[in-house]
Amino acid sequence: MSEETPEIYFSGCWNQVGHFVYIPGGKRVRRNTTWPWKYLDSEQLHPQGQGDAWLTHKAGWTALGIGDQSVDNRPGSNSVFAIRGIYDFSQALCLARMSFPNVVDRIGLITLVEVIEK
Repeated sequence: MSEETPEIYFSGCWNQVGHFVYIPGGKRVRRNTTWPWKYLDSEQLHPQGQGDAWLTHKAGWTALGIGDQSVDNRPGSNSVFAIRGIYDFSQALCLARMSFPNVVDRIGLITLVEVIEK
């Protein structure tokens, strides 16, 4: 990874129920039109357990999805980090933690369950 942090977004709950897209610092933004997924939280397979993670790559982007019921306890609730570039699980998690430390800390233990390559 370069020393410069890549373009990264968080899709999920910030401090209350409701899944939205955020940039580092917690500013809510509209959906990014440059990433290759129409909806980050519905186009992937989602492990159901708290902290269960999946990783996928598409068109030069990495998505790290994590089962997350820390704010929204409905079944299937998740948090997704979209990162421009191709990263493995450890790298993606490190970037997510650097960019959104409050979210990653809130989720707790995160374990890779599935890598999805389409």
